[in-house]
Amino acid sequence: MIDSQNNNTSLNLANYLAVLALAVVLLNATACVSEPQKLDNQKVVNKYFDLAGFVQTQKEAMSAASSSCTKIVSVNEKNENKAVNSDELEQELEVFIDADINKPAWSDKYIIDSLKVNGILQQLKYTTIDPKLKTRVLEVVFDSEGNVSEIHVLRDVKSVIADTYNEMYLWPGKGYEINTIQAVALSDTTRLQVKVSCQN
Repeated sequence: MIDSQNNNTSLNLANYLAVLALAVVLLNATACVSEPQKLDNQKVVNKYFDLAGFVQTQKEAMSAASSSCTKIVSVNEKNENKAVNSDELEQELEVFIDADINKPAWSDKYIIDSLKVNGILQQLKYTTIDPKLKTRVLEVVFDSEGNVSEIHVLRDVKSVIADTYNEMYLWPGKGYEINTIQAVALSDTTRLQVKVSCQN
């Protein structure tokens, strides 16, 4: 019975690592293809929320505080508690960075909606009008002091290898959640959830 449980745990972990690795490879490959060339003396002005820059600061802070974080990994609804590894944490947060929509060629590809309460910005929402773009929706929620309190991303990546759908949440200083549905050619669909919670 113990050997069977160990085998199941190893299989779940192997599935988790395989799905995560493939998802990151696909997203990075897509980002490389879509990234426009920039001249050294060209000043880039972001039209949209700077998701990549924001997540980079979060990645550094959370990596430094990874010992205070806990992780639950679910593969096809089978949960497993895991120790938080700073390298894995940084790799997982790369998925958010790859969802950044600040590309010059995309400056007219997203509809921007905003919500204000008593003149104070509460939420920004970017929705793509181009079916070819991978980041479908980016939502940024702000607290009463104007600080980012939540980031929500919907991302859809299609390739000849696999179709990968991500719904992701980032709570600054508190953790993140990555939900992935991946359909690989000639294989079963895999559902993966990674949830990391950190103590302030």
